[in-house]
Amino acid sequence: MAEIPAAGVIPSLLGAPVVGADAERLGEVDDLLVDDRTGRPAWVVVRLAGDGRTTAVPCAALRSRVRALQTTCTAWALAAVAGRAPEPLLARHFDVAPWDLPRLEDLRALAGAAAGATTAAAA
Repeated sequence: MAEIPAAGVIPSLLGAPVVGADAERLGEVDDLLVDDRTGRPAWVVVRLAGDGRTTAVPCAALRSRVRALQTTCTAWALAAVAGRAPEPLLARHFDVAPWDLPRLEDLRALAGAAAGATTAAAA
């Protein structure tokens, strides 16, 4: 039986714009990675504007805005961690405590676009 994502969580976030503190468009949400033990979203996989690479951003480093998710990171800061695994140590790049995030092996992709998440997780 195919796993069905939670209603309202995936459709409303997939493709949502991700912007920086100055409202500069940084990319869009490609997938969500959840803690498999709790089912809570832990990371957002962002497809970067321009080159299309993906990077993972901890949900704790994002704020919901009317039509976008906002992070305090700049475009170059996100590009610097593109392709890195979404692990607790990467959280320090976003000023999030590593112990507040699940281990890499406890993450699973929610969306059907798992290719972007796999790329971010495998690097």
